[in-house]
Amino acid sequence: MESLSETIQPEDNSYRPPHMKYETPAGFDLMDIMAFAAHGQPYEYFHTLREKAPVAWWQPPADTDIAGFWSLSRYEDVKKCDLDAKTFSSGTGGILMGYSARQQGPKRLGGAALNSMINMDQPFHIPLRMAHRPFFTPDYIAHLQARVEGEVDRLLDNLEAIAKKNDGKVDMVTNFSEWLPMYTLCEMLGIDEKARHKIVRWMHYLENAQYIISNPNAKISPIFIMKFLWNIRQMFNYGQKVLQDRRKNPRDDLLTVIATTEVDGEPMDQSYLDGSWLLIIFAGNDTTRNSLSGTMRLMTQFKDQKQMLLDDPNLVP
Repeated sequence: MESLSETIQPEDNSYRPPHMKYETPAGFDLMDIMAFAAHGQPYEYFHTLREKAPVAWWQPPADTDIAGFWSLSRYEDVKKCDLDAKTFSSGTGGILMGYSARQQGPKRLGGAALNSMINMDQPFHIPLRMAHRPFFTPDYIAHLQARVEGEVDRLLDNLEAIAKKNDGKVDMVTNFSEWLPMYTLCEMLGIDEKARHKIVRWMHYLENAQYIISNPNAKISPIFIMKFLWNIRQMFNYGQKVLQDRRKNPRDDLLTVIATTEVDGEPMDQSYLDGSWLLIIFAGNDTTRNSLSGTMRLMTQFKDQKQMLLDDPNLVP
């Protein structure tokens, strides 16, 4: 199977849609992630989009080379696109708005960001997903639950100890949210405990890279670039090492499934192993971390909801 990174054509912000039925309303910039941090979710603006521009084009600033994108804000339109992979293919790099014609950055990281099942259509996507399925069944989750509950207890005890030393204050993200998903994921993957702290460090650099790519005004120090490149190299080298080991010495874990899954009747080559490794440790990590942190933030914003949970913890599913 040919690597997607060899077939996808990078875009730049010179593209202009030949036809735009709706003019994009002013009032909020969906391309500016810092606008969400500063103003929260623009629910009124989303309503305006649905009413006045359900299909809208977003053009990036002239001083960046990030590709623009279309936004769909009505359910039926989203559903139609989602079910029409022939017209709206996942295999063209559309989910990576930062993928452009520029040559900077680690080539291996750029290739891995493209060569994974999230960028595949049929007939390859479903078989890859099905191979992972045994590790996401109710039976497996129940098997994992006791270990995760033990880790939650340990992390909460640690939070309490930190709070006692710091006038009741703790950093939820660095002391809880970024560690619990990492622990759960590593248990599923079968990553040795002594290597797990590296996952958190690699996530730190990947998250910062996302911010830098999407923020043209971000200032980057040469030291950060050196550390970033070193950590990315270490991340892929470690992934390659453990996946090669699983092919030779299979275990009952998700890494073995990734290492031994075949695509089109053949084992995945290194480009797709890199992509699978990046996808599972990144997408499987930052989403849960952000959900945990965001939930706690919302509890501090909406104290009535927090009180409801304190009064009846059974409200949590």
